[in-house]
Amino acid sequence: MIAVDTVGEPGASIQSAPLTGAEDGARWLEEVLAGLEASTAHLVGCSYGGWLALCHQMHHPGRTAALTLVEPAGFADPGRRFYTWLIIGGLAGMAPHALRPRLSRWIGNSAILETELMELGRTSIGFRRALPPARVFSDEELRRVRVPSLFLLGEQSSLHDARQVAERVGALMPTAEVEVVPGASHALPTDDPQLVAARILRHAAE
Repeated sequence: MIAVDTVGEPGASIQSAPLTGAEDGARWLEEVLAGLEASTAHLVGCSYGGWLALCHQMHHPGRTAALTLVEPAGFADPGRRFYTWLIIGGLAGMAPHALRPRLSRWIGNSAILETELMELGRTSIGFRRALPPARVFSDEELRRVRVPSLFLLGEQSSLHDARQVAERVGALMPTAEVEVVPGASHALPTDDPQLVAARILRHAAE
């Protein structure tokens, strides 16, 4: 298993040219996979990474054997609710440790309980993202994804309506499987890390 930093993020892989859209991001990931000589990759992506993995499959089909997408972006425009969730989560992450469990339950963000994640967040304050926005996929684009794809969605996601995403994926992607995790938020990997890890391993073994 190989973990790849998202291009344009703090500490990320070297970027030699600006990214202006989905095609650029997909091409970058194709270059990474080609450099790794990964001819039948199983891509796992969370949030923006899930969007990027889908973009790659749409623009460079053939290299990816399967996708596992955890709360992927690209199914709704991030609105006030999502950005409010992010900002409140960032502020809550600076609270004393003793208060964080209560704040985590209140705002629905288990990530603030992870000390290393909060330290990374504080370190990246002021960093200017060099990533294009995760635009919403069209129906035609989703129909082009023909590889086995597992979608893991948080029932209480602030990014999108999980049930609507599940219905759309079910209607447009016959090779996709969707699981909506009860009570989970957009921070699904920290809400239920054991479930996420188990589903990734199961899907990779199929």
